Amino acid sequence: MGRRKRKWTRVEIEEAIEENNRVNGVLNGLKEPQAKKRRMARYYGRRSALNKALKELEALEHEQGPGDSAGQISEQRRQVLRSDLTAEEQEINRERNRTSA
Repeated sequence: MGRRKRKWTRVEIEEAIEENNRVNGVLNGLKEPQAKKRRMARYYGRRSALNKALKELEALEHEQGPGDSAGQISEQRRQVLRSDLTAEEQEINRERNRTSA
C-alpha cells in the first residue's frame, strides 16, 4: 500500500513560497545563461506546485466551511486514512502508538 502525501497547512505553504522566492529568485553577480535557465525552471516548477497545494487547501476550506479549524480537517483526514486500513492493520497501529507513547 502506497503512502499518501501529507496535506500542507496554509502557513507551511506560505513559508515554502517565501523560501522558494528567496532561494531561486534573481541573484546578484555572475549570470550564466544555463544557470539562470536551471534556476528559473526550479523556481517556476516549485511555484506551480505550491500554488496548486494552496488552491487545494482553499477548496477544502471552502468545502468545510469557515468555522472548521485545521485540526478538524486533520482529524477527518486521519479517519479517511484509517478507513483504508483493515482491522488488523488498525490494531497494529494502535499497539505501535501505545508502545511509543
